[in-house]
Amino acid sequence: MSVAQPILIGFGPSVYTRAVRMAAIHYGVAFTWQSWNPFADPEKGLHPFARVPVWLEDDLTIYETSAILTYLDARSGVSCVTPLRAARVQQVASVVDSYGYWPLIRQVYAHAVYRRREGLEPDIQEVEGGMAQAPTVLAELDAFAKEGHVLNGQDWCRADWHLAPMIAAFVQHPPAADLLAEFTVLSTWYDAVRHLPAFAETERELT
Repeated sequence: MSVAQPILIGFGPSVYTRAVRMAAIHYGVAFTWQSWNPFADPEKGLHPFARVPVWLEDDLTIYETSAILTYLDARSGVSCVTPLRAARVQQVASVVDSYGYWPLIRQVYAHAVYRRREGLEPDIQEVEGGMAQAPTVLAELDAFAKEGHVLNGQDWCRADWHLAPMIAAFVQHPPAADLLAEFTVLSTWYDAVRHLPAFAETERELT
């Protein structure tokens, strides 16, 4: 299948979809948006495991956020430069996916913010459970930021795009914002990333 320009298939509220949108906008890669809710219609997506996002470009189909962000970095000439930076970029993505997504998004954001916004009753135990796990995740990310190889507020790459939407969602819960402030270097990074045009342009969910 050939397309006039890349197509991003995603779900508006998804932090992973926002990560790809941020990267594409920051690098000036125009794309056509195609909305797909995998929760409502899991059988009709191009992702074999019924997830988002999916990136279509010419004859390519790329799924999984890390893979798409890696592609967009390389497509735009962004290099990890050193072996350690390359490792830290991958570590940030792995920490976010394996240890951060569940407490920060599925527990804190989903119950303290998203469910309330949708008029649903939050599970306070889920929120408390996520908040209890969050310091460990934030401490590791803060340690990476302190090193300066990634999350340094200037050498933008897929580590930033992968993490930023999750922090943005997490801190919509006021106690979570207070918690982030305790990790000063990570907070400084977040203050820098949220002033990027790509961050502002993706605050509005696409439908």
